[in-house]
Amino acid sequence: MNLRNLGLSAAIVITSFSAFSSSGECATTRIWRGQSTHALPRTTEGVHTSPAREQYLQLRKAYQLSKIFPKSKQTGDVPEFEIVAAEGVSAEYSLPAWNVYETPKVKISGIGPSGLLAATAILPVSGHAGRQNAIQWSSVDTYNVFMTDSAGNRRDLVRNGRSLKAVTFQDLEIQLEAGRTVKIFYERSGSGGVGGFSSGRTVELTWDGT
Repeated sequence: MNLRNLGLSAAIVITSFSAFSSSGECATTRIWRGQSTHALPRTTEGVHTSPAREQYLQLRKAYQLSKIFPKSKQTGDVPEFEIVAAEGVSAEYSLPAWNVYETPKVKISGIGPSGLLAATAILPVSGHAGRQNAIQWSSVDTYNVFMTDSAGNRRDLVRNGRSLKAVTFQDLEIQLEAGRTVKIFYERSGSGGVGGFSSGRTVELTWDGT
């Protein structure tokens, strides 16, 4: 469900995916998304997922594509990047309406004492410069994903990642701090960085320590 299209000034949805694969174990992103996903660099399994979680990711991808390539005009818009927590993690998303320039906020619980959040970022190109530019950027862009901790220290999560399609899935591992907020930023080489649309290129994550 696309909460931004409901005309609300703000919306909250709690997402906790609990469906499992037929084998009884959490499936992994490699099974479901193939060539549209960059897996975690230090692992081979990827972020734990499920059919229900993958369906949600595909719905969010479809929303982003509708902003990049609108049917009624040649020039699209700049969809926000999003972060979806791994299977089994509880995430409460506070999503402002699409045209309200506020940073999305996510409350995280259920990741265990390590504080390490596995998640998938949904990374769109921008449609603001027209359809042809968006198509070109889909295959030639590179992107960075980085975070700042509660003290303002920067840490790179992905550097010079390669755009795979108009919407790229990127698996992440994010070190959270109990009771504190960290910020995740997304910037691209050709199609929109943090400065041009800060609220759509930033997500705030707060972990309750569980």
